[in-house]
Amino acid sequence: MKLLPEIKLSRPSNPADDFKWAGNDDRGQPVGHRNKLGGTPDWLQKGYEAPSCKACKKTMTFYGQMDSINDNVIIADCGMIYVFICFSCYDAAAIAMC
Repeated sequence: MKLLPEIKLSRPSNPADDFKWAGNDDRGQPVGHRNKLGGTPDWLQKGYEAPSCKACKKTMTFYGQMDSINDNVIIADCGMIYVFICFSCYDAAAIAMC
């Protein structure tokens, strides 16, 4: 599987200005701090792997993950969305997990 360089995306310096940030996940990181592009997925549940492209059947590349933000934009129970792309077909897939 092709890996992209990891880029951590941080929340605003004063999150109260933009969002009311939610509580903590089980690793003690505030929700909203798990956003990133590239690298490897920080799976919330074990046993998951990158999906295969529906067109060419190759394993897709992890593109990034988006964390829950607050009570208004929460994914299930402080979940995340994982985005994958096939660089051969430019097809994309997403997995939501909580």
